[in-house]
Amino acid sequence: MSPASYRRLLTPASWVARVLVAGALVVLHSTTAIAQNTITLEGAVKGDGAPIVGAQITITNVATNEVARALTRATGDFRVLGLYSGQYTVNVRAIGYRQRTDTVQLVIGQRARLEFELEKGAAELEAQTVVAERVKQVEVQRMSVSAPVMKEEIENLPFNSRGIMNLAGIAPGIKTYSAQSGRTLPSGGAAPDLRFFNVYMDGVEMKSLYNGNIVGLGQTGSPLPQEGLEQFRVYLNPYDAEFTRAGSYVISAESRRGTNQWKGSGFGFLQNKNMLARNAFQTKVPDYGRTQLGFNIAGPLKKDKLFIATSYELTSTDFYLDVNPISGPWDQYRGSFLAPNKNHTGFTRLTYVQSPRITYDFMGSARYLRGEGNFGARTAAISGISQTYDIYTAQLRQRYLSQGGNFVNEASLQYVSWSHNEAPLTPGRQMTYPGVILGTSGFPLILTEKHFRAVNRSTLNIDNAGGSHVVKFGVELSTIDAMQNQPNNVNGTFNFATDTSTMPLSASIAVGFNDRTGTSDAIANATGYTTGLYINDEWRMKPNFTLSLGLRWDAEFNTMNNDYVTPWSKDPVLTAIPSLKDYINTGNRKNQLGNISPRISFSWDPFKDNRTFVRGGFGIIYDRVTSFMGFQERRNSTWRTYTFANPGTTDPDVLRQRVIAGGVTAAAPILMNNNMKTPNAKQMSIGFGHQLTSEFGFNVDYVRQHMDNLYVQRNPNYVDRSVTPNVRKLTPAFGDILIWDDIGQSDYSSVLLQATYQRNKMRFNLAYTLGWYQGDFDTAALPTYTYNFLFNRQRTTGDERHRIVLSDIVPLPLGFTFSSVATIASPRPFLTTDGRDINLNNVLGDDYPGGTPTATGNRTTMPANSWNNWYRTVDVRLTRSLFTWNSTKVSASAEAFNVFNFNNTLSFGGTQFLANGNPVASFGRPTAAYGARMGQVGMRFEF
Repeated sequence: MSPASYRRLLTPASWVARVLVAGALVVLHSTTAIAQNTITLEGAVKGDGAPIVGAQITITNVATNEVARALTRATGDFRVLGLYSGQYTVNVRAIGYRQRTDTVQLVIGQRARLEFELEKGAAELEAQTVVAERVKQVEVQRMSVSAPVMKEEIENLPFNSRGIMNLAGIAPGIKTYSAQSGRTLPSGGAAPDLRFFNVYMDGVEMKSLYNGNIVGLGQTGSPLPQEGLEQFRVYLNPYDAEFTRAGSYVISAESRRGTNQWKGSGFGFLQNKNMLARNAFQTKVPDYGRTQLGFNIAGPLKKDKLFIATSYELTSTDFYLDVNPISGPWDQYRGSFLAPNKNHTGFTRLTYVQSPRITYDFMGSARYLRGEGNFGARTAAISGISQTYDIYTAQLRQRYLSQGGNFVNEASLQYVSWSHNEAPLTPGRQMTYPGVILGTSGFPLILTEKHFRAVNRSTLNIDNAGGSHVVKFGVELSTIDAMQNQPNNVNGTFNFATDTSTMPLSASIAVGFNDRTGTSDAIANATGYTTGLYINDEWRMKPNFTLSLGLRWDAEFNTMNNDYVTPWSKDPVLTAIPSLKDYINTGNRKNQLGNISPRISFSWDPFKDNRTFVRGGFGIIYDRVTSFMGFQERRNSTWRTYTFANPGTTDPDVLRQRVIAGGVTAAAPILMNNNMKTPNAKQMSIGFGHQLTSEFGFNVDYVRQHMDNLYVQRNPNYVDRSVTPNVRKLTPAFGDILIWDDIGQSDYSSVLLQATYQRNKMRFNLAYTLGWYQGDFDTAALPTYTYNFLFNRQRTTGDERHRIVLSDIVPLPLGFTFSSVATIASPRPFLTTDGRDINLNNVLGDDYPGGTPTATGNRTTMPANSWNNWYRTVDVRLTRSLFTWNSTKVSASAEAFNVFNFNNTLSFGGTQFLANGNPVASFGRPTAAYGARMGQVGMRFEF
């Protein structure tokens, strides 16, 4: 072991993290938890209107024969912990009464309650059973702002990309749009898109340390086989203290389990050019093609004891991306260009039921993505990149249920791995013109992450004179090893003032500080530790009133290169600037240890009829400071960028030799606040739900979110063009100085409506969102501002006022099933820049229409509120069984996406003027469109 490594082992942060991990392992070993995916079933038993004490409750999983039991208390109430989603029979027996058996469908994250009224009987335990079907999937009692996505919706609704995350779009408060080159991701809440959300798969956190997205990037393809899921729940405001690192929304999913009956399916779907219409920017339909195929199988390896469920899915697509230069002589780059993509996903779950009290699960997943993309609109096809992603997850989990059923513990060991490799398709320089971008300077990028995590979650049922309590508590400890290799700008970037310029206005190139001719200086490594502790008490104070109180503490150690001493800490120029004192890492950056999250929510049944519920809540939920900023700081200290005004060349080798020869001013490194506070969302809501009938119910919620400590980038060393001669604001010894800071804020308010009708296999779900979105910067980008006045609250490009989503599954005569998803959403603003240096800081990206040297102007512009600018799409699927033999069925399906071929604008020209003041003709005009009508056919085999 090197002396440096030994010293790192002796740091306080490392010792604290190791002690915590050791403690967690002791806990896991000694407690032979309730997770987000287990369900508590409660209820009451009465006879002649009075509580029945000591009634026997037997709950049996229909699919696996797993049994749980309970007795009613003095109040006639009962509660059963640790159930999984699925269909259960609930048998109630009491001396002197006829027994009763109900069938109930339990849903992930549900607060399920059953009321039983027993009839007097002559015999103590009569064999006669009164059966009542209560397969309820109309949910109105919630302790959070959330909505479930059911198994039949996962299997039957038409979704073009089969991306499971985009199924979240049927929930109110979540925005989704048609996939572009296979990339689409839900967004919601106050946070910027693509970040500040979290996904739990069987309790395994899929959050990436690197960028606030999930491992593998959720927008690049489905992280899991669609049919490997049983169901999931979308949380906009998760008041349960169990959830963390999600400033905008959470998806908590449960995988499919094996049962006592072998079941399986195989499927294939096909699209090709003949099934496509062209959009408004295509002169002809490209040679698009897509094949989707897969299988899933589940059953008993040993009846009642050992079960398996496994799924695999391939989506192989020949995408075509539209390139539309916005000005200039660039017709040779205009057109639709191939961007192939192959996404393999697999998932396996083994379940061993050792006894009614102890169950083991092993879950493992793998995903392989191979593709090309990252071009289109103004960016030419030669600027594209290749994409190679490998993602693995594994979990070993034990569920322990105490003898009396009042305590359940879930202990798990988890592993998450992500290998990410993106490289230019055509290596070389980047040439940036007003009308087109040729080449890419941001790549290659190689990234790896390995998460090892120990998690223990427990639930305790307590009854006393003051009411009943469901107390949850848990600990999560993890270590994360990460590496980034990004020799960006190795071939230089050249920026041109006009489309006909022969020499660039400016240029930049990156060169290693220690390795002047290679790229080894572009590699950065980090090892971090995270921990979380929580306790949550769901206290039923009265039979019709429940109060949930939660508290969570999260901490991170060395996830931002805390102990890395940057070379800038010894630079006499930078260290002499007072305003940079808190941004130069001297190896003592603060760990974020004070992330304490209180949560409170309530549910009130004012009429005591289990049909109408008033609810509300408040909570703080922390996300995380993404590690790419720490990587940038570390990498940029050795992989340095040099800028040139009017370089007189477009040859990167000439620029590199100038750097090696010396005397060239390098841009300062990317610096980072040494006390970078963790982004957090303060959330509140008030709402109600009402079940009109057993088949129809609705929910209405008012939601408010405010996010603090969003990370933004500033440049305090800009060129001040308001004085003559122009000077750098802080020091002429350096170029731009880029600082990551935590001063960003954003707000979100909405009214959410969800109405659900379920009758047998027919299901209708209506989601309506009335929303307002504002931020100190725009969610479409993370701009580098020079002046503090540029950070002010304005509507963002995500400010979609209205969204209506209607999804349905309808059985039809002659064996047909019809399903559809229809979406209507109001126009959103588009990002705009003036194009001239209005605020005189030598930067064009922070000058907005209507701005002045001291005022921001309008960062966004609304398109005309005409029907043509509304987002509209209707996706439909028609399925019919071709033949059935015993338990085997073969069916065919036909689907159409955007069946009415609405022209939905994807982007508008956002630059108003050229730098010389000439107007840009494309300003405010559509520059790209979402997908036109697409057809698809498929076959499915089931047994």
